[in-house]
Amino acid sequence: MFHCTYEILPEHRANCISVFGAMTEEMFKRDAGECNIVGRWHNPGGASGSALIEAPSSTAIGSHFQNWITVASIRATPVVDDNMARKIILKGEEPSWKATYHKVGHEAPEGYSLYTIDYKINFAQRAACYAAYASMTEEQDKADAGNVIDMGRYHNIGMGTGFCICAAKSEYDLQAWVYNWYVMSDNSIQPVMSDRECCAMIKSKPNFALDLIKAKAAMGTA
Repeated sequence: MFHCTYEILPEHRANCISVFGAMTEEMFKRDAGECNIVGRWHNPGGASGSALIEAPSSTAIGSHFQNWITVASIRATPVVDDNMARKIILKGEEPSWKATYHKVGHEAPEGYSLYTIDYKINFAQRAACYAAYASMTEEQDKADAGNVIDMGRYHNIGMGTGFCICAAKSEYDLQAWVYNWYVMSDNSIQPVMSDRECCAMIKSKPNFALDLIKAKAAMGTA
């Protein structure tokens, strides 16, 4: 599993956004090649975003990125989910309960919006933070998130960093969750859009059809 981030190069933003917005599910699958896009989330205001990608090898990830490397800066980091992270922290012992990941890649429920949270544990607090996290019961974990729907968390233990995709109704609920950990870590929250939402938004803009023709010609995809 890889946590991937992208930022479209400024000079290519208009063309890249138009071409991406016109892509269908079938086109996304062909573009991914051997990779499985578990979920992808976009921050249109920053022409950036992130994705969770399952890949059989780093070569497969590289092949997928090659389709976009001329128009965007892309990075990939191997990560583990909650269950693997807890097993690592517990020195190979299986955790007492397992988190589920069936909501990753889903749209936000009615009345909710999608958000990503990137965390970085303060170096001096890493041991304490991981110990507290690994010892949480399922009930404590759910209470910790409060009213926020945790759709999936992934961790880069070597760097003390990680990523969460979640759904929330308000900024209050989001900040209440990260407040539980603010002493130990820095947490960055971003509102995001799914592929479906992002493509629909792009195609709804005036002159999209004309912009797409120009973008395809410029990117050599006509």
